[in-house]
Amino acid sequence: MQLNKPELKRRLLLEQNKDGESAWHVTVREGREMVLERLLHLAKEMQLNPDEVRNKLLLDQEEDGRSAWFLAAKSGNVKVLEEIWELAKEKGNTEEINSKLLLAQNKYGQTALHVAAVNSVAVLEKLWAFAKEAQLSQEMLVNKLILAKDKKGYTTWNQAAKGGSLETLEKLWSWAKEVELNPHELLLAQNEEGETDFHLAAERNHVEILEKLWDWAEEESQNLSGLKNKLLLTKDRGGYTAWNRAVKVAV
Repeated sequence: MQLNKPELKRRLLLEQNKDGESAWHVTVREGREMVLERLLHLAKEMQLNPDEVRNKLLLDQEEDGRSAWFLAAKSGNVKVLEEIWELAKEKGNTEEINSKLLLAQNKYGQTALHVAAVNSVAVLEKLWAFAKEAQLSQEMLVNKLILAKDKKGYTTWNQAAKGGSLETLEKLWSWAKEVELNPHELLLAQNEEGETDFHLAAERNHVEILEKLWDWAEEESQNLSGLKNKLLLTKDRGGYTAWNRAVKVAV
């Protein structure tokens, strides 16, 4: 079957390979903003249906269940993320943008904020800026972003502690204060294994994070009685405290 040039270009722009990737997925995953801009230009030049193009960036998922939006969050390229955001705003209403981007979850139950927490502080900051721009309510910022759990029970906060990113934790802490989140909920948040950030940091020997978590607990201890003790003595599902984890690693 012979294809005319417009049809061939259309298929090149929109078709997916055996792994479910389109040209859009590959471009975003590699953080190639100039290539992405060229693809968007070609799509307009060919007068492709804008909704079809948007779906490639917002909805279509590759084999691992990640849309281009999630790949952009992982790539660490803020400009690519901004391109997708602006494209979404062109045609989408606020509710659609929130559900398909800011609050969307991949097959692991992670939001883009989870992904950025272990990959890029710059992307994390941009996502928070988008959330504020979209005027998400305080309740949604807390429950759907900061405290949202993936399928393993990890919050964005837990991901940052596990990954050893002190800068990410500091950003999340400042945002939690901004939305008046109870520090108790943040510092003692547990995943499916019952692990707090103190467990996660202790087991991985993230000393700077342990020190910062302790400092924050001390700051809040005047308002929240026993917080420091709970941080030290909270047990995971295996019965281990953070202290036990630290000793286990040292031995």
